[in-house]
Amino acid sequence: MANEDVKVDSPSMHLEEIDHKKDGMNLPAVASERIKTTLFQVVFSMFVGISGWMYNFDLGFSGVVLLMQPYNRAYGHCVPMPDGKGGTIERCALSATQQSLISLSIIFIGVGSAIGGHVGHYLGRRGTIQVGSLIIAVGSSTMLATAGNFTAYMACKCIQSVGLGHLLAAVPPYGVECVAPGKRGMLMATFNVGLGLGNMAAVAVCLASSKYTTNLSWQTPIICQVPVAVVLGLGVRFFPESPRWLLANGKEDAARRSFARFYSKDPLSPVVTAQLQETMHYLEVERTLNAKTTWLDIFRGTDLRRTLTSTLVGTGVALTGSKFLSTYAAIFLAGVGIRNPYHITLSFAGCACFGGLISPFTLEYLGRRRNLLVGYACMGSCMFIVAIAGSVLGQTSTKTQLLCTAFICFWGVSYGGFVGTSLTVTTSEMHAVKLRGYGQAFVITVYELLSFGSSFATPYMISASYGNMRMNVGYFFGGET
Repeated sequence: MANEDVKVDSPSMHLEEIDHKKDGMNLPAVASERIKTTLFQVVFSMFVGISGWMYNFDLGFSGVVLLMQPYNRAYGHCVPMPDGKGGTIERCALSATQQSLISLSIIFIGVGSAIGGHVGHYLGRRGTIQVGSLIIAVGSSTMLATAGNFTAYMACKCIQSVGLGHLLAAVPPYGVECVAPGKRGMLMATFNVGLGLGNMAAVAVCLASSKYTTNLSWQTPIICQVPVAVVLGLGVRFFPESPRWLLANGKEDAARRSFARFYSKDPLSPVVTAQLQETMHYLEVERTLNAKTTWLDIFRGTDLRRTLTSTLVGTGVALTGSKFLSTYAAIFLAGVGIRNPYHITLSFAGCACFGGLISPFTLEYLGRRRNLLVGYACMGSCMFIVAIAGSVLGQTSTKTQLLCTAFICFWGVSYGGFVGTSLTVTTSEMHAVKLRGYGQAFVITVYELLSFGSSFATPYMISASYGNMRMNVGYFFGGET
């Protein structure tokens, strides 16, 4: 057990230094131990990134697949059209209403998150991830058999989305509770990079499978999600349960072993004991605070201002174009005459991924508020430039299309590097500790509802049969930004 002079000043203190001072370990041994700990946490962070990959893969696939004729033939309406050579060719497309209904899955992600929170109370973080992975695998598998029935397709997609919601409810808390505070920036980076890679992977797979003329073209991206869900569900068994959850449920011995795995130390080492005592102290503080707290407190006094500020940040992420470009970028680019929308969408996803890589540095160097201001300034400028170019140079101009391509990609870098991380970091930091659970649940609920509204409206804005805004949609999202 730890000696009396072992002290943990704050959660950010390097606990390895305690063990070094107490046990007199030689420097090579300390270095070797730290390398083991870092490697284990790197692997764990990569595992966390897979959940982000799955979330954005599904969103990316949902929009890019709208370009595939076999998909439109399976679920849309077909009409004969002249082929320019004196004959006719059958062209199929989903209606704007059908395209909008695809965003209904966002609501079920929110439902899945709410259910996942309750599941996690009883099954822990690992159990919730396994349940979510199972639901995703079932939903994805059944989607393969729904050709010709759009209602059945959407029902299966919503089931899959409930599984994605479980992952969002379990994975971020699991990572925060297990990774050392000094390395949580890396964790945040891998989750955001996972989001970017998921979008890139969806576009890349759709680009490769678009060459098929059968239902296999749109079924291939769905098939890809099944083994990833299985790997996630089985792979989580190789990591210990969250020590914080174990302590909250009275399992002190298991929590000690969990900390030992994550810090690559003996369960009875001073480092593990110090971390265990510190976590138990904070849990006791939370229990004391929660006993005097109700969820209505987030709407009272100073906490109301905190809630409104956090909600404003979440609202910005939902309404400033993230759902527009993450889901409908491909059909938007095709609609404005760009001949290679798959490739441009892939480039956009890569730019957003690059932004995710630099996000930990911008977040800490600029601060939360300035980070958002820089990001919104860049994103708004990009949207206005695209819209103005379309108005001045003409929607079909080659120069306009080049400008559109360049600034859509720059928008992706700005969003990934400055704004995207605010949903998981800045919003949660706004609330008082005792109200963080209630406050963040409210903010994420508002975010999901606004994301659904923005996503649902987008197909009507860009559809040739309705708003037909084309590049003028930049004025709308630039104004919102």
